Amino acid sequence: MSEAIIGLIGVIIGGLIVTVAQFITHFLNYRKWKKEIKIQHLRLRRDKLEQVFNKAKKEILDGMTKNSYDIDMISDLQFYFPKEVFQSFEKIITGKEEREFNKKMLFFLIIKEMKKSLAKIDEEIEEEIK
Repeated sequence: MSEAIIGLIGVIIGGLIVTVAQFITHFLNYRKWKKEIKIQHLRLRRDKLEQVFNKAKKEILDGMTKNSYDIDMISDLQFYFPKEVFQSFEKIITGKEEREFNKKMLFFLIIKEMKKSLAKIDEEIEEEIK
């Protein structure tokens, strides 16, 4: 009888070891999957922002020459872009910065903030990859 009990205890311990190993494997796979999804999401977000940025750059330049700005582009600036980008753009459209040099400087600041926000997403991706 003692051999049967020892055998039963061995089977129970073996079953626990297998269960714990499977749990650990599933947990590690879940963490890996979650990280991959986050990286994929960040890359998609970056790509979308870059497309919006490139479209907006052209439309801002066009608007500066015609002194007329597209409503969709303005709403994109307000909702997708960093706050600093929209604030610089507001100075251009409200006429607070009339001189041509100031408009060019504000356009430069807009581009700089756009690039900064893309770089921030790139840093987030790099952190996730580590």
